[in-house]
Amino acid sequence: MFSLSNVSVGDTVDVRGYESPAGSGKLVATRLDRQSPSTEVEVSGAFTAGMSPQFSVFGITVDASSATLRDAGGATVALADFLTQAVGHSVEVSGTLSGMIVTASEARIHTPDRSSSVTTARFESDHPGQPSWLSGFFCGIRQ
Repeated sequence: MFSLSNVSVGDTVDVRGYESPAGSGKLVATRLDRQSPSTEVEVSGAFTAGMSPQFSVFGITVDASSATLRDAGGATVALADFLTQAVGHSVEVSGTLSGMIVTASEARIHTPDRSSSVTTARFESDHPGQPSWLSGFFCGIRQ
């Protein structure tokens, strides 16, 4: 059986769960899978505004200065438009981790009515209305 004790710093993992309590930035894991080693990091969850070109998801700082940014319909948008439109929504981010900042290569606004099967699968949650996932390097446990 695979458990948290089997995960080491530097492992690539896929964590799925929900934020609890709401707004805390703490993720309660409901699923943890070890992945093949990768330099790619993905994070998805509620958007929190920051100082442009940065924002955060679950307390993880995202630098979107050189990212391709997409609105809820999939159209490419400017950074200022993305930061405005993402308020109140969840976002999906792909990029690389440098220190504690994700340098985004792509960020997309998620809305519940999007029909992409990949997005739907990645947003599965044990708590409706709280879709969340993280995938990338395991850096340690914060309690």
